[in-house]
Amino acid sequence: MKKFFLFPLMVLATLIALPACSDDDKEKFPPETPETPVATTYTGRLTVNGGAYIKEDADCEITFAESGDKLTLNINSVKFAEAMPVTINLSVPEIPCATEDGKTIFSGNDIVPMMGVAPAEAYTFSAITGSIENSVLEFSATLTKGSFSFTGVEKQQ
Repeated sequence: MKKFFLFPLMVLATLIALPACSDDDKEKFPPETPETPVATTYTGRLTVNGGAYIKEDADCEITFAESGDKLTLNINSVKFAEAMPVTINLSVPEIPCATEDGKTIFSGNDIVPMMGVAPAEAYTFSAITGSIENSVLEFSATLTKGSFSFTGVEKQQ
């Protein structure tokens, strides 16, 4: 009777031990997760409507899409005239871009910016062109309500 119980226990122990000795103990890596795009901030001179309003310490942020062929431009604390009582933040999404030899060129037409979470159709960018090279961001834009130009350097963190 003892042999009857001993034999199944040995078979069970063998079945448990064999999978533990298999060759599937290769090093496993967690699945790659896409990196969150990092925004680069540039500080410089923002000129609105040909000089109607100039901000010397303006901040603009650039965030590249994961694909690298588009970028988002955030223009922070904008006024369209000195007398404007509040500033606004505009986010210009999905501007087509290309990078070659360390220089990124971007341009787009008829882009509706976002103001917070809402589209700001009144401020549609009829045209925007710009470049990033050697930590310098330059762009000019024509809007339905005016124009912008910006020249700034990458802000050190």
